[in-house]
Amino acid sequence: MAQGKWYLSLHWIARSFAVLIAGFVFLFFFGEGVRPTGTYTLNPSQLKLGEGLALALVLGSAAAMLCAWIWEKWAGTLDVVLAAAFLGCCLFMPGMHRVWFFGVALMLPGLLYLAAAAIRTPGHALSR
Repeated sequence: MAQGKWYLSLHWIARSFAVLIAGFVFLFFFGEGVRPTGTYTLNPSQLKLGEGLALALVLGSAAAMLCAWIWEKWAGTLDVVLAAAFLGCCLFMPGMHRVWFFGVALMLPGLLYLAAAAIRTPGHALSR
């Protein structure tokens, strides 16, 4: 019975974080838009290659968080991989070292989804 409580707790905490973080990402993306006004632009034709890659990784990670509602293990893994790639971009791209914490925030729901999937798997230490 304890396994069910742990699983449900991790499962719903992961979902809550996923909605919060993905909602923030998509709100920023659609709120900023692709028009060339303001300080920044999300217009793909005006982005440098590294900026476009970082944006694609963030959007992919946010989409994977929401897909993990259905495919917990696989989408959670994809979220962690894309967030780790974003952290790699933060290390090697100039000026991106200031947003490394956002990569960690992107990775958090994926790690929680994977922890919940591991607890749910038969043969896990908590399932005995």
